[in-house]
Amino acid sequence: MRPTFKILSALAMSAVITVGATMPSHAQTQNGSFLGNYLMQTFRGNHRANANGSNRHRMRVRPGQYVCVQIDGDDDTDLDLFVNDPGGREVGRDVSIDDEEEVCFTANRGGTYTIRVTNLGNVWNQYSLSF
Repeated sequence: MRPTFKILSALAMSAVITVGATMPSHAQTQNGSFLGNYLMQTFRGNHRANANGSNRHRMRVRPGQYVCVQIDGDDDTDLDLFVNDPGGREVGRDVSIDDEEEVCFTANRGGTYTIRVTNLGNVWNQYSLSF
């Protein structure tokens, strides 16, 4: 009976590892580490975007890595999200008319990517950033 239990336990553990490796970045844990080609979600806390202003954030990305950057504002203004690669080229943007934005991409090159959050409103907006 013990050998069967060990085999079942090993199969259960491999299934968990396989599922974790195929999940997108926005569905994983908050420790900021890598799992396969996915950047595991890291909450960067709350930030304040001043009226008609922009904030910049940075993140390290490996080549071939799948990344989702998300912001969630306080619903007071319209926020827009832009992500640029290390060379300054835009890899994605979300410019909807609300303050919940998401940009997902697979990195063509590794390095430090720039995240820009722009507040289009006449009052400040507090938002959370995760990637």
